[in-house]
Amino acid sequence: MVVCGNAYGINDSGQITGFGSNGTNLQAFIGTAAGITPIPVPAGWTNAYAYGINNSGQITGTLADSRLGLRAFIGTAAGITLIPLPAGWTYSEAQGINDSG
Repeated sequence: MVVCGNAYGINDSGQITGFGSNGTNLQAFIGTAAGITPIPVPAGWTNAYAYGINNSGQITGTLADSRLGLRAFIGTAAGITLIPLPAGWTYSEAQGINDSG
């Protein structure tokens, strides 16, 4: 359940992405005229912010947690995949995604 939300990206099919409050934390979502699908947050993470969506319905954004920091991700309605950090980096964020993923 998303209590309130903000949309940040839209694709050519009219799908939107953004994030909203689930009552406890912030959760990324994919939305259509039919409704909103919350994206499952990986274990250990508390908040997910989504900013971009491509024409395949893949989203991108940032996971955040006070212990784990910030990490860029690619996701779908099935879940989130973290983008690995290069050696020596401490955090990453993602705000856009192309049609190649």
